Amino acid sequence: MPTAAKPKWIFPTVATQFINWTAISNDAERMVAGTFEFNKWDTHTTYCFDRSGKVLWKDDLVNSFDGVFWVAISADGNYAASGGYRGVYNSAAPKKSVINGFIRAYDAETGKVLLDETTASRVGSLEFSADGGWLVAGSGDKAYRESLVYLFRRENNGYVKADTFAATGGDVGSVSISGDGKWVVAGMSGSTHREENISSTTEQAGNIAEVRLFENQHGKLIEKARWQDEKDLQIYIQMVRITPDAKWIAASGPRGMVYLFNRTAFIKSKQPNWTYRCASPKNVYGVSISNDGQFIAAPNNISENEGGLIYLLKNVKSGKGYKPSVVWTGKTSRSPNPGVTMDAKAKFVTAADGYPVAKPTKPSPGHLSLFSREQLSAVKKTKSKKKPKSGTKSAPRVQPLWTLETPDMCWPMSISADGAGIIAGDDDGNVYFFETSDVTRTL
Repeated sequence: MPTAAKPKWIFPTVATQFINWTAISNDAERMVAGTFEFNKWDTHTTYCFDRSGKVLWKDDLVNSFDGVFWVAISADGNYAASGGYRGVYNSAAPKKSVINGFIRAYDAETGKVLLDETTASRVGSLEFSADGGWLVAGSGDKAYRESLVYLFRRENNGYVKADTFAATGGDVGSVSISGDGKWVVAGMSGSTHREENISSTTEQAGNIAEVRLFENQHGKLIEKARWQDEKDLQIYIQMVRITPDAKWIAASGPRGMVYLFNRTAFIKSKQPNWTYRCASPKNVYGVSISNDGQFIAAPNNISENEGGLIYLLKNVKSGKGYKPSVVWTGKTSRSPNPGVTMDAKAKFVTAADGYPVAKPTKPSPGHLSLFSREQLSAVKKTKSKKKPKSGTKSAPRVQPLWTLETPDMCWPMSISADGAGIIAGDDDGNVYFFETSDVTRTL
């Protein structure tokens, strides 16, 4: 059995609200989290912590709808951002309240607001370039209101909107930006190529998983490549990640799919270098890639009761191209969520799990787990008498170094680039911080 984890600190926010996402600086000295809840008007908050757990500042969105869906912090820890739903509450006629989205950026040391942008729909993803010089965001919601990729430039001690790109047919579910801010990738549900053969209505035409690559040319988003997975309708990209040097792009989606693109090849071929289908045809909510593009981690859902698998894949040179190789798979007790992240060198892999249940029923426990890549001897390999399912092949099944059971399901878990610190959250409003130093000394 894995060791029970001992957080360095736990910060309780509001028990009825969720911690939907977390982010941490490269050196784990500064981190952010935000509170969110479905279809509720309330005060929702963005928090910034230091390594000791001290709240450096917080930003309350009073009478906001749903609240903070996503947060980001620059690699150097100097700038932070949050996004989600906000709206304008009408106390006299609540049903006439206006619901819209927001993007806010901050000086991460003081909490000074450097950007306050209202958007037509929910902001579901944010990311900074390494020094915070650029901020990219993606918006969209089920109402299919305006869905955009936003690009902001930092100037004059604030952020200004440099450009936007309008998505069609669906929402921008995930965005990522290179370390120098020159390259932006967006994962979305785009309108299908095959509209001429089917009805043009959204419900009938369907949406299709789409990855778009943009070059940031002096603040203008210039599309360089676009790819759509036409094997199925009503699907979408769950998450995209680009390496700091912009050489590699990883993406994940439904049907157990993981995709890898080499930027140069993508521009020429408009295709991924490879696709990998996990054992289960269910969601792969997240994806993470090492700085050198060699390792990719992804969570594959199996079922509520059977949990899921964390895949660690290696990007292997094969002839003139590349192919995926499974390093190991790790079992989670419940459905794994987007909080599967790696440090820059892929020494550690985090995993957050849990399955939502309708409240006010009893909360469904979740788990926060840490896996190791470098020392398989540090984790127990499990042997199965069953024939491996497609996608798992003969790769070893490993257990985590440690696991913490939480009162409610967990969605986010973020590890610093140096592998020293981890921030996570659960649906009971708790923020957790762990240090990996004790584990590191044994590897």
